[in-house]
Amino acid sequence: MSRIVSLIRERIVREFDPNYSDYVFDGKEKRYRPARFFLGLFSKKTLDKEFKEIFVKQKEGTELLDVGGGTGLLSGVLLKYFSRVYAIEVSIRMLLESHPRLSLDPNYFRINADIFKSPFKENKTFDAIFCSDVIHHTGRHPELLNILKNLLKDSGTLVIVDYLPESLKTKRVQLFEELFIEDLKLIAPEVLETYFSKDEFSTRYHPISRFEYIFIAQKKQAPICEAKAHLS
Repeated sequence: MSRIVSLIRERIVREFDPNYSDYVFDGKEKRYRPARFFLGLFSKKTLDKEFKEIFVKQKEGTELLDVGGGTGLLSGVLLKYFSRVYAIEVSIRMLLESHPRLSLDPNYFRINADIFKSPFKENKTFDAIFCSDVIHHTGRHPELLNILKNLLKDSGTLVIVDYLPESLKTKRVQLFEELFIEDLKLIAPEVLETYFSKDEFSTRYHPISRFEYIFIAQKKQAPICEAKAHLS
């Protein structure tokens, strides 16, 4: 993004936004849902349809980690497929904006923490990880993906939703976000795929809207001999 646009954004955001925070979503929690609708981001109905294809049925005791869970807008859908959903979100304001019904669900856990400073105990892993509209907010793609892979169980599934960089609709959304929020660090699905070893993961992806894609990485079961080596 040009230096001129960056300066305009800084002037608008830092001087005229009374809720300004170093974390871009603080102060925007009440505008998050209408902004998603305005930008045309994928709906809960779309997510539900995709998850029906990815997860055949819910298994008792399964756990999903929702990275950048925000206000829990999508966590209600995720709870249909897993026994427990853990939403990790760095903005306490976003978490507090969760719908009361969801907040009171005993199987929904809100964690105010930074995924880069994992609050989980050593060896804690999840059956699935969902990361929607998050990766383009960080330039630390390799580090983030390594963290997510390490938090995934053998045979676990990582689902990432993000923008198609070359889409015209993406470029309009990008202009909006970069004017009022921050520079985006977009990553194409075919580039994202290169971070996953074919020996460890099977991957696939496809568009889910005019400017978004869903990327699925299925972790392969560790060989029996390797598992025994870890136990010895």
